Amino acid sequence: MITTTNIKNIYANIQEQLFFMIPEKWEKVYLYASIMELIDGRETGEMFFYYYPKGILKKKPINVYEIPNRFDIDESAFMKLVNKLYETIKSLRNEFKNESFKLWSNVTISIANLKFTVEYSYENLINSKYTKEDRHNIWVYKNLEKPLDSFKKEEKVKILQYLDEPIQKIDVYTESIYKRPEKKIIKYDNRYNSIPEEKSSYTYEIKTKKKSKDVEETYVEQIERQKEEVKSQILKNL
Repeated sequence: MITTTNIKNIYANIQEQLFFMIPEKWEKVYLYASIMELIDGRETGEMFFYYYPKGILKKKPINVYEIPNRFDIDESAFMKLVNKLYETIKSLRNEFKNESFKLWSNVTISIANLKFTVEYSYENLINSKYTKEDRHNIWVYKNLEKPLDSFKKEEKVKILQYLDEPIQKIDVYTESIYKRPEKKIIKYDNRYNSIPEEKSSYTYEIKTKKKSKDVEETYVEQIERQKEEVKSQILKNL
């Protein structure tokens, strides 16, 4: 797929924001965003994403909007980070417009198996027969492998209806994510970094001084410290 240096820089920016917003170890993340232009020139759309926590046992995906409650983070402050991410995705579409590339209506972004992938779709969402709720359920079924039987009857009907239609054209961009040398890790300030780990997993790590005599923190202590550091960093960005 055709791309530019500016577009690749936006991809990197999106990755950084995703790494920063998930304050625990994770294995993969899937994001959906749509952008529609109204007749009066205003833009509207939606965005949601899910991540899979790292662990030995298979875990269910976590909705991004559960993060504030899950980690005791101020919701309004966290939503500012969500809005910033959505603005970055809008800037990606504007870059396509500036380059006279074909404009997409919605995008699915995933980070999994050491791959960063962007799927561009060109559906006419404004005149679509599917509601936002329908599209959300269809997307969850396709990308998060949620069993069809777990949906309500009316939701299942919409999903099957969509799957029975001709396949929509999409364009795909993908790039490999390699473990970065420690001196070149992504930094938000001098304390934060996001490092892709081996075995297709990622970690949100906060650098602080070790306890006296190099005593290792327990897992619980580490999580509690991370919660406080995340809240502190979000407040700094307000």
